[in-house]
Amino acid sequence: MIRKHAQICAISALILCTAVNGKKGGTAEFWHGIDRDSTTKHIAESVQLEPAALQEALAFWKWKYDHHVPTWQPDYKIVSDIIRAHKCKIGCEVGLAFGTQSVHILEHTNVTLLHSIDPYIPYDNGTFPKGATAQWMDVLALIVKARLAQFGDRSNFIRATSLDAAAQFTDYSLDFVYVDGDHSYEAVSADLRAWYPKVTVGGILIGDDYTNRFPGLKNAVDEFVRGNRLKITHHAGGKYVIVRK
Repeated sequence: MIRKHAQICAISALILCTAVNGKKGGTAEFWHGIDRDSTTKHIAESVQLEPAALQEALAFWKWKYDHHVPTWQPDYKIVSDIIRAHKCKIGCEVGLAFGTQSVHILEHTNVTLLHSIDPYIPYDNGTFPKGATAQWMDVLALIVKARLAQFGDRSNFIRATSLDAAAQFTDYSLDFVYVDGDHSYEAVSADLRAWYPKVTVGGILIGDDYTNRFPGLKNAVDEFVRGNRLKITHHAGGKYVIVRK
């Protein structure tokens, strides 16, 4: 009991500090809409880490958030604008990171239900390096789940791999799917095959990072489009759109 109380106090102290000192686009925004007290208590009860380790995990995610999210801000608008232009109502985002794109979609579009999907498992893609342990990923998953909870029934958080999540949806059931997960050739090919059938005719599959920086991703997208005789349109920030036929 004493140990758990110490965990809660340690996390609360760190969050209070970062909330006060956070800058726009940083931790202050990251915690917007979250009940910090109940969330930190839930983390302390759910993740078996010593107080110091919990502080280290939160400090790590704060640093990663401050480092990445400001540079991603323009991309959030691009995706939301695409969704709004196609008048989409129900869809999925696959690959959440900090959940900020999901928040932007829910705040800036007329989407009535967004399924936000990520397994939150350690892997090295630059954002979630190997140094992030399974327990640290648990901490981030709980934070993202809490920040999406503010949208009530419009948000459905699914902690699962892309392919496992796709199996939960029936074909032609979604207006859009935004795929921004593993960028390897094999993973992108599998994601496109798994999610394209879930989109309704006239709906859209949106992808990210169609650039020379990710040749495997580009090759997978090009092969899928050619093999299925589809049309692809390109947007700023490496975004691409495939319309379901």
